[in-house]
Amino acid sequence: MKRIAYIFATLLALTLIACGGPKVDEVMVEMDNFMSTQDKPGLYRKSKVEYSLNKSTDQCYLNPSKLTFRIMDESGNKYLQFTLSAAPVVGETVDVVATSYGLGLSSNTTYTDLTVEKIENNLCTLRSTAEGGYIGIVLPWIE
Repeated sequence: MKRIAYIFATLLALTLIACGGPKVDEVMVEMDNFMSTQDKPGLYRKSKVEYSLNKSTDQCYLNPSKLTFRIMDESGNKYLQFTLSAAPVVGETVDVVATSYGLGLSSNTTYTDLTVEKIENNLCTLRSTAEGGYIGIVLPWIE
């Protein structure tokens, strides 16, 4: 009886190994690690900074009542603005319209169903893996 149990356990283990088990999304793992270290407001895609706040050359604007945050360079020639569909609540999703000028990004993009991962230290982190790539947005937020 022990021998049958041993053979069955071995066959089960070999079957699981042959099937490969659950697939790991390597891009998502990399993005998770990358986003856990980001503390500057901005737009991030596939573990790269698309545009983020540079405190020495940029100005920022936050209007929680209009659900809007903007980063603009001192000359006004470049900006990135986020408008949320609803006030962020941890664990819930929001849509974000990102409007930009002078950055080489799409001038008007809507990111749907971004999950509010955390709101701490007056920063809100939003994440998505929906179409459009692996997106992360960090913005200042006052609760």
